[in-house]
Amino acid sequence: MILGLGFLYACSDSGHEHINAEGMVLMLDGEEIFRYEAPNDPGTPITVEEGQTLGPLQIMFIDRDGELFITDNPEFNLQWTIQDTDVARIEQLPGDEWVINLIGVNAGETQVMFEVFHIDHSDFETLWFDLVTIAPTED
Repeated sequence: MILGLGFLYACSDSGHEHINAEGMVLMLDGEEIFRYEAPNDPGTPITVEEGQTLGPLQIMFIDRDGELFITDNPEFNLQWTIQDTDVARIEQLPGDEWVINLIGVNAGETQVMFEVFHIDHSDFETLWFDLVTIAPTED
């Protein structure tokens, strides 16, 4: 695993760096729980229980050699869109751009798309992939 500066390249026509990711993973306690590999893989659904929080989830990116990285460049920020926030929500943890919690709101299915934004444009985005909130299990 490569941590730290990540895999960046300078855009020759703009003079600034861009993130060069081929995919992303979500890590929970050091274990990979989700993998998205561009451009055609929507990944497997992520499941969370209603009323529960899945996280903290570390977002890491996959470079063209298949190595994982994160970036500490403050010019990049994480954005996401959830189609139905009555099913699930995402919250970013304070102080770390690449760590989130996934919160199960109500049982159901929705979709999410992540983007890495740089200044005024997206450098990387996922396809829409499924988030499933399941009803609480009874003990």
